[in-house]
Amino acid sequence: MRRNTKAFIQICLLIIGVIMIMLFVNMAILTNNNIRKANEYAKVMIRHIQDQISERRSDEDHAEELIRRDYISSADTVAYILDSFPESGKTTKELQEMAEKVMADEINIINTDGVITASSSESNVGFDFRAEAPGYLDNILQERSGKEFERITKNTPSGVEMAYASCWCEDRERLALIGINKTRYDSIMSVVGISQLIKGIVLSEGTRVYVASSGSYIIVGSSDGELIGSHFNKTGARVNNVALYDTYFFSASILGVDSYCAVAERNGYYVLIAQEKQVVNGGVVDSSVIMFVYLCVAGLSIAFLMRSMTKKLMAEEERANRDNMTGFLNRRAYETQMISYASVVPSSQNFTLAAFDLNGLKVINDSKGHDAGDELIRGGAECIMTAFGQYGKLYRVGGDEFMGILDINAETLDDRKRHFEKLTSEWRGQKVIRLAVSAGFVSHAEFPDRTVRELEKLADERMYRAKDKFYQESGQDRRRPR
Repeated sequence: MRRNTKAFIQICLLIIGVIMIMLFVNMAILTNNNIRKANEYAKVMIRHIQDQISERRSDEDHAEELIRRDYISSADTVAYILDSFPESGKTTKELQEMAEKVMADEINIINTDGVITASSSESNVGFDFRAEAPGYLDNILQERSGKEFERITKNTPSGVEMAYASCWCEDRERLALIGINKTRYDSIMSVVGISQLIKGIVLSEGTRVYVASSGSYIIVGSSDGELIGSHFNKTGARVNNVALYDTYFFSASILGVDSYCAVAERNGYYVLIAQEKQVVNGGVVDSSVIMFVYLCVAGLSIAFLMRSMTKKLMAEEERANRDNMTGFLNRRAYETQMISYASVVPSSQNFTLAAFDLNGLKVINDSKGHDAGDELIRGGAECIMTAFGQYGKLYRVGGDEFMGILDINAETLDDRKRHFEKLTSEWRGQKVIRLAVSAGFVSHAEFPDRTVRELEKLADERMYRAKDKFYQESGQDRRRPR
């Protein structure tokens, strides 16, 4: 019976395991299909955007005019600050902070002689435009009025290509000169056309597009309007392996969102397509939820079925191991327990075997009938259970024979013996007025080297000696009724 129960449980566990494997396989297949579709979509979008960029002809004159106006306004802002706060703009740090706010690469303060008196780049201080770059600022220095913008030139203190915007302060004693390096200038020129192009592209849900210059890594267009003018690294993507692939596929956290990414480079621009994993795999989540619910229902059904079957099997096993008349475990259960001990020597000092035998059962059966004999058996079992039931397992191993496998110390055992003798002596039945039970007890503490089977034999011997003594002292004939 136990083997059947164990086999049934193993089958149930196997079914649950198969369902779990099916769930993971289903998720893996759906996820791979979704990634494949996402990559195909990304390749199509990259090709489309690159074609649009190639065909696009931005209005350079319009773009330059926007840059000119913006940076002349920035130069005007710096001059206004210098006029309003005479103590400001005298240190490199202050000018660096101003340059950062107006998105310029440097700010120079020039006196009427054309000498840089303060700069966001400390190495520029002392540079003399009239002496070292003759003709470059002559008209501005001579007129000492107006606002000017100069396109990219190399006539700068640092020797770096820059565009300049200038504005005189109200005192006409200081000229604010705003410098924009070529990289920033080119990026802004590109933004005018590409940023509008990218914003106008229709994208699927959860998709973002970023376009950056492959020379400067400056973002010149994005579908969400974010990070324009920033370095490409701020997206969280990487482009170091792009040169190895026609289109480079990878996973990354784009602005904090886990995404499937694809990037390619052509005609001087990186195009990044980022698709949110949560959106791409939305169907996988839905399918997994359905499968999970199914798994839970199936698991609960199996659990309830297993519980019902287990209870049924246990009940059947209990009935098979239980004596109906006394409620004691039967001989089958006793032999099963003893087989488990085999040649084992008990480990507990309190391990005790008890053998019981009813005196005169055959005489009662012959003289008063089996109903009276059954009453005697139940009476003996009741006394045994009352005295020893809480200390271990009790078995009815024959018609009038009982065994007990107890966990009880010597002192308690002596007390229980006396109580048992009192119970049997006071017992009265309706058909039988007297009850006598012979008993033999053997503990591991008495015979520490004996096996359980050897202790069983000793308990039987003591019980039979007690039985012989009972008949000798009572003067009763075992064959005659009491």
